[in-house]
Amino acid sequence: QRQQPQVLDPTLCALLPRSVVEKHLMPFITHVFTTKEQLIEAVDKYVADPSAFNYRIGLWDVSQITDFSDVFDAWRNGALTAFNEDLSEWEVSNGTNFNYMFRLCRSFNGDLSSWDMSGATHLAFMFGDCESFNGDVS
Repeated sequence: QRQQPQVLDPTLCALLPRSVVEKHLMPFITHVFTTKEQLIEAVDKYVADPSAFNYRIGLWDVSQITDFSDVFDAWRNGALTAFNEDLSEWEVSNGTNFNYMFRLCRSFNGDLSSWDMSGATHLAFMFGDCESFNGDVS
């Protein structure tokens, strides 16, 4: 039985040396998002200063989100044009709307082959103008 990640307060983790966080806590740290707005706010903060988080974006719990539209849309936030983080562990099976999710993310080429997108109903321009993306999303 796989142990569920624990939600830890990132401000507490910031008090520890980064090496301790990465080696001993990183595998268990996550943040649970319940709304698209929460996720977009966190993504924007992460892109502005990833080191302030002390945990990887790929460990975030997004399993309750249904609308992923515009989350990494560089039209919305120009800093996302360079985004290329590992999101392979994201649980997106409840997602239905992925419109413009990675639009203009010119550097993004993440492995999304493990994503269960069988419930997706809206995929318009999900990878619009993503010059580097050539991953398997079947």
